[in-house]
Amino acid sequence: MPALDNLERIYEQKNLPTDLVEILHAKAKALLPIDEEKSAEVRLRMGGMLESVLGQPERAIDTYREVLQIQPGNLLAIKGLERVYQLTEKWTELLVVLEMHLDVSKTERERADVLMQIAELQESHFFKADLAAARVEQVVEIDPTNEVAYEMLTRCYHRLRQWLDLIGALERHVSATDDRSKRVQLFTQIAETYAEQVEDQEKALDAYLSIVDIEESHVPALEAVAKLYERMDDPANAIEFMTRVAELTVDGTQRGEA
Repeated sequence: MPALDNLERIYEQKNLPTDLVEILHAKAKALLPIDEEKSAEVRLRMGGMLESVLGQPERAIDTYREVLQIQPGNLLAIKGLERVYQLTEKWTELLVVLEMHLDVSKTERERADVLMQIAELQESHFFKADLAAARVEQVVEIDPTNEVAYEMLTRCYHRLRQWLDLIGALERHVSATDDRSKRVQLFTQIAETYAEQVEDQEKALDAYLSIVDIEESHVPALEAVAKLYERMDDPANAIEFMTRVAELTVDGTQRGEA
C-alpha cells in the first residue's frame, strides 16, 4: 500500500491523470478487503476523474456502480451516475438511479427536486403523462406553492384528457400565485375547460366571473359571461353584461386602443 500511495502522489504532482486513475483503481481493489469505506472513497475520486477529466463516461459508470455495490445508497455515487446517465442520454438507467436517490433523500426539498426530475423524465422521454402526473402530485403535496409543478400537471392532465383533474390543478395553481395576470390566465383555462370539455355552463360562468372580479374591464370575460347568461335564459344579466361590454368598446375596439 505505501508504494501505491507514493505513486499516487507522484502522478498527481506530475498531472498524469490516466496513470493516476490506474493507481487509484489498484488502490481501491487493495483496500476493499480491509476498509470498505476507504475503498469507496477512492473509487468515488476515480469516478470523478473518469467523468470530468478523462471524459470516459462508461468507465465512470462502472466505477460509480462499484461504489454502490460496496455502499448501497451512497449519495455521491448516485449523483455521479445521474450526471453521466444524463450526459450519455441513458434515460432508462437515469430513471432507475433517480428512484434510488428518492429512497435516500434526506429532506423534503431534496425529495421534491428528485420527484420533479423523475416526472420530467417520464413526460419528456417516456411520454408517460400518467406516471409524470403521479410524481408531480407528490411534489405539490410537499410544496403547494410550486408553480412549475402545477404547469406540468396541467400539461399532463390535458394530454390524458382528465378534465376534472386538469381543473383541479388549475384551481390549486390559482391559490399558489398572487400574480393578477396569471390568475386571469388560469381562470380563463378553467372556464374554457368547463365550457368546452365538461359542458358545465354554471361552473364556466363562475370562472369567468372570477376573472371579472380580478379585472372588471376584461372584455373577453364580460362577453363570455353575457353569452352564458343568454344561453341560460337569463336575459336581465345578459343585457347587463352586454351593456358593460358596449361601454368599454368603441366600434368593436377597446377605448384604450381607439
